[in-house]
Amino acid sequence: MNIENLVKLLPKLRSEEVDFIRDNSLNEYFFLHNISKETFFTPKDGSLYLVKEGGIIVYGYIDDHLEFHMDFNPMDCIGQADLFHRENIDFIIKGKPSALILEIPAKKIMEKGDTRFLNFLYEKMLTKMVTNIIKLFKTYAAKVNFSNEQYFVNFLLNNGGSLTFTSTEDLAYILHIELRTIQRVIKKLSKQGIIKKSKKTLTITDMDAAEDLISSI
Repeated sequence: MNIENLVKLLPKLRSEEVDFIRDNSLNEYFFLHNISKETFFTPKDGSLYLVKEGGIIVYGYIDDHLEFHMDFNPMDCIGQADLFHRENIDFIIKGKPSALILEIPAKKIMEKGDTRFLNFLYEKMLTKMVTNIIKLFKTYAAKVNFSNEQYFVNFLLNNGGSLTFTSTEDLAYILHIELRTIQRVIKKLSKQGIIKKSKKTLTITDMDAAEDLISSI
């Protein structure tokens, strides 16, 4: 990647960090990727991925056919854990519905013996890592403890009470709920006046009823 373009993408880089990248020709290992919902993008070992525009869903596939997913939004960074500890997990990235992500060759930079340019990312990396771990725990603890209706409403609450989706099939896949079940849940909650469906947007219309439903376990 052209060093001038890289500086525009990472405006917090200091001049000495830019010089370090240029002098070691590391800018050649920075790449921009356009990700769509139809894309199955596989992240590289040893690279960080910074979401510059849009949103992505990262799917992790573990042995014994187990899987999980997490959402990432602009300025979120993924791939941190893989730099220090490699688990037997395969990852793919899809757009939500589209995104622009920057590939950062963190391992190559670390091998050069100078990690200063990563300093501006460290705090954000650790903060986001903790946030996403907590979010993951909450999501899958809810899947175990809640009914499908409670789990669905809890998912909406965690997304600010409103969610725009591309298709009901994608929504069912994200929630790990069978398609016919999610259709039944949406219909039931709509009749109860708890949510409203307008085209591709679902919104909680009765926040008190939604919170009462969640607390009734």
